[in-house]
Amino acid sequence: YVEAVMDAGLMRGYGDGSFGPQDAVTRAQVVTMLSRALDLTPVGDPPFADAAEIPEWARGHAAVLSDLDIVQGYPIDGDYHFRPDLVTTRAEAAAFLTRYLEERMVR
Repeated sequence: YVEAVMDAGLMRGYGDGSFGPQDAVTRAQVVTMLSRALDLTPVGDPPFADAAEIPEWARGHAAVLSDLDIVQGYPIDGDYHFRPDLVTTRAEAAAFLTRYLEERMVR
């Protein structure tokens, strides 16, 4: 499975060449994988108060998914934060996919 997702370009592993199959998956990683799986083009900077904390490789992916209302931020002190290092739960990943499918079914 690891080889398949890497061959498909959905995941690339860490900069040192390792993959970390048992590691928790962060929001930055999930939005990147989802955006790639949906063949979306990363765009600009996302509208989150903590956008500067989102790794460069995930920033455009977070932006395009935010533009499509698939990914939402966490309300903190009147602003919305992406929280890129937060571990993604299965429920949150399912919500991302559901929002994408609902958006596509409306079209």
